[in-house]
This record gives sequence, C-alpha cells and structure tokens, in this order.
Amino acid sequence: DKRKGMSYDILLFIERICKCMIYQSHQLSEALAMITQEDVIVFPTDTVYGIGASIHSPNALDKIFEIKNPENIRVVQDMIKNAKRPMIYAGGGILSANSSDEFRKFAELIDAPVCCSLMSLGCIPASHPLFIGNIGMHGGYETGKITAECDLMIVCGARFSDRVAGDRERFGEQATIVQLEIDEKEINKNVKVDEYILGDIKNILIALTVGLEQQSHSEWLSQIEDWKDSLS
Repeated sequence: DKRKGMSYDILLFIERICKCMIYQSHQLSEALAMITQEDVIVFPTDTVYGIGASIHSPNALDKIFEIKNPENIRVVQDMIKNAKRPMIYAGGGILSANSSDEFRKFAELIDAPVCCSLMSLGCIPASHPLFIGNIGMHGGYETGKITAECDLMIVCGARFSDRVAGDRERFGEQATIVQLEIDEKEINKNVKVDEYILGDIKNILIALTVGLEQQSHSEWLSQIEDWKDSLS
C-alpha cells in the first residue's frame, strides 16, 4: 500500500517540520509511526487521514537521530585539541534541532569564535564574547579574516551556500574543515571537507563535549579583537 510506506528520504522533510515538537513533548505518535529495519518510515492509513497512530517502536527517536559514524567523535576531538586558530561556522540546523544551549556550551568549551549564517542568528547571543557576526557576503571584515586565516573550521548545521562560501573551490582552503550534518547527501556537496560527523546536531554537540577538556585560544581571540578595532 503506497499510502503506508514512504522512503527514508522523507525524514528530512519531517525533521524540519516536526523536530521541535518531538524534542519538547516527545509525542512521537503525532509525527512518526514506525521505522523498520530497512530504514523505511511507515505511516499507517489512520495517520495519513489524520486520525492518529501509536508508536510501534519505543526506540524510534534514537534510531532516527543516532550518530551514524561515532568513531569520528574522537577524531574531531583530536583536531580540536591540536587547533591553534579554530572557528565555528554556525548554520540554521542548530535552531532546527533546538540545540542552542548545547551549541553555546560547545563553543565555550573549545573557545572558538562563532560566525553565523543568516539562518542561524540567535543560536548564540549577540552579546556573547565569542559571537563575531555574519559570515560571507553579509559579514564584515573580521569574519572574512577569520574565515581566511583559521586553521580549523567546524561547520555546525550549515551547507556552504553561495552567499557564504562565494568561490567554493577556495573557501577555507587553508583550514581543516569538519562538517557536522544530518544529511549524508550534503557531505562534500558544495565544499570538500576533511572530516564529518553524521547525525543530529544536538547529539553530536553533546558527544563532542564528553571527555574534552577546556580549550583556550586567547592569542587568536586577541587577534580578532585587533581586527575589529582596526575598523573603528
């Protein structure tokens, strides 16, 4: 019955619309009915017609949003430890995943400046000392300098739009680029990355903080302040 089964690809559509409701209320019965071992989301007929349905799998949420390559957590943690000039490129996926708190704690732990796409504004307070501003064509001199001189770029829930990356062949070419992303199709799609972690951004950010000691990049942040002051 075609009304009962849809490809796993529909997850991306559901995630955008229903994720906040799922995290806040855990009323999964209103969003998903069942996930089979073949990674197919099944909507019973009564769900399709708006009557409602029950969840057949109590572990459905974990199965949907689990980290697909957890072995890369340690790899990325080592990259963070070795970085001297890290930056975070924040995207709208942070807000979609209702993970602003986790993101702020992660940014503070690794002590990295945050440059935001338009879709991610609000994921960290504008008054926060690590918030720099918009990235790309909507950004300023300092965000451009950070992008051009960082040695590690951590891309959180962002997809390198042309308004951010410009020349995608040269964007962040001097840096090691790590992409934290839920959709495997977006990996290396617009910009080639050196490493990635695939899964829900909230889960990824939490996992990256486990066992990672506080980082300090005072010299790098001081250089950024100098760039800011040069404009005043």
